[in-house]
Parts: sequence; structure tokens; C-alpha cells
Amino acid sequence: MNIHALMPRGEIYDAGKYVVIIIGLGKLLDMMFGPSSEIIVLSKYYAFNIILILLLAASIVIANNILIPEYGINGAAIGSALALILFNVLKYIFIYIKLKMQPLSWATIKVLAIVGIAVGCNYLIPQMEFIFVDLVVRSVAITLVYTSLVFISKASPDGNQVFKKVLVFVGITKS
Repeated sequence: MNIHALMPRGEIYDAGKYVVIIIGLGKLLDMMFGPSSEIIVLSKYYAFNIILILLLAASIVIANNILIPEYGINGAAIGSALALILFNVLKYIFIYIKLKMQPLSWATIKVLAIVGIAVGCNYLIPQMEFIFVDLVVRSVAITLVYTSLVFISKASPDGNQVFKKVLVFVGITKS
């Protein structure tokens, strides 16, 4: 990870790089499901959220007791991420069955595929000797790939409108 190379004694943090990735993916999935907790809390089924939170806590404890002895700190991250995934899947199923609502769409799947492609581009770029150049090149490449594919696929109509307004503002296109 480039960030470790920028930090004094960054090699110390290398052991935790997978923890950051695993927890980050778990939180990304949590964000993907949107305001599902709030939807439940604001419905007549608000008490179910308490049950889900208790289940989340219990599943974290159980997963950590199973995974930490085998995988150490990475096991803790895996256990927490799996518990978060279970928590969100159960909320999704509950909202879908009880409230007949669907927080995910085809646009969500498009964006996830685009994220995968953008992250994959990171692995295609050869590592550069100068860390700042490497960081800038990777950041620009991933940003260009991601924003271009989101725009071309029309995965975010609101994002496309904002992008078009920026192009008009900058003077690249006319309204």
C-alpha cells in the first residue's frame, strides 16, 4: 500500500493492511444497503432493529472466537465483516418481505461491476519507483476509469446531470 510508504516506519503497519481492506469492504457493503436500519426504526417494526443489533453483537463475538485463534487480527476483521454482511442481509430480507421495499437496483450492480473494473486497473499499472508519482498515477487512472464508466453506463442519472453541468460550466460543451 502506498500509504504505508509515506508513513514513518510504515512497514510496522503492513500486518494490518488486510484488516483495513476487509473492514473497508464490510463497511462499503453496509453503505450499499443504505438507510435500511432507519427504514426499520421508522416503521411499526422498530423493535426488530433491536433484535438485529443484538444478533449482530452475538455474531461478532462468535465469529471472533472462531476466527481469531486461527487467523489473528485478520480473523477479527473477517468476523466483523461477516457479521456486518449477515446484519445487512437480514435487514434487506426483512424490509423486502414486511415492507415490500427494495433498496438495491440494477444501477447498484452496474456500479459494483465498475468498481471491480476500476480496482482491477490498479493491478494492471506497474509499480513505480517514486511513491508520489505512483500514488498520483494510480489515483488519476482509477478516477478516470470509474467516472468514465459510470457516465457511459448511465448508472447514476443524478451523477450524469452534475457531470454535464460541470462540462457546461467549464465551457467544454454548450447547454
